This record gives sequence, structure tokens and C-alpha cells, in this order.
Amino acid sequence: MVTAATTPVPSPHEAIGVVDLNVSDRVLTVRLSDLANGYTRHLWREAFQALRRSEEAGIHGQTPVWGNLPGADRVVYAMVGDAGFGGMLKFTFRPGETSYTNLISKPGLAATVWIDRERHRFISCNFKNNRQS
Repeated sequence: MVTAATTPVPSPHEAIGVVDLNVSDRVLTVRLSDLANGYTRHLWREAFQALRRSEEAGIHGQTPVWGNLPGADRVVYAMVGDAGFGGMLKFTFRPGETSYTNLISKPGLAATVWIDRERHRFISCNFKNNRQS
């Protein structure tokens, strides 16, 4: 017997994010790279608007956009940041989060953001260091 899935399977699209760091507040802000193509820009805008609408409706926690770090998944979730540049994702880390300290202590901080191309929603954000220290 074959049954239909009740939840659609995501169709991930990769978007390269530019990371800004606010060390004193332990915040990483991610915006879409200026080199992104038109389709990726469209998906990003749609996903950002959907995240903003869900936060405004108070249902943010039902489908969080998780931030993953090397060796540590689901460390922090995204909140809506500044709407400039098509929308920014804001990740605020808890004090004492050692994976955050390890991440920002190396050069080349970058982010890959995954967007569901069917639902136009952010799926997750993977932080990494592109260069060795």
C-alpha cells in the first residue's frame, strides 16, 4: 500500500550569504550576496517576507530557520533583521556558546542559506569558515 506524504518534501535552493558580525551582542547577520542571480533574489525576498509575516503573527517558533555550525546543528535560529538589501537574517547566540566563539575566531566566515523553492521559505543556514587560520 502506498500512502501520500502529508508534508511536502522541500526542494532546496542554495543561496550564498554575506555575514556581518556584532561581537558585543553575539549576533551574526546574514544578507544575500550581491552576486546572486535574479531567481535567487526573488526566492530570498519571498522567504524573508514569509518569515517576517510569521514573526508578526506570533508563530515564528513553529518552523524556525536553524543556524548550523561546523560540528553543531541547530545551534541558533533566525529572526527577521533589517529589511534592507532584500532582507537580513539575524542570529543571536547565547552567552557561553563555545561553537560561536570557535566560529568567529577563524577568518573567512561565510554562510550558505537554503531556501525551499516550492514554498518560498528559508530552510536553514550553514555557517562555516572558508579559509584556514
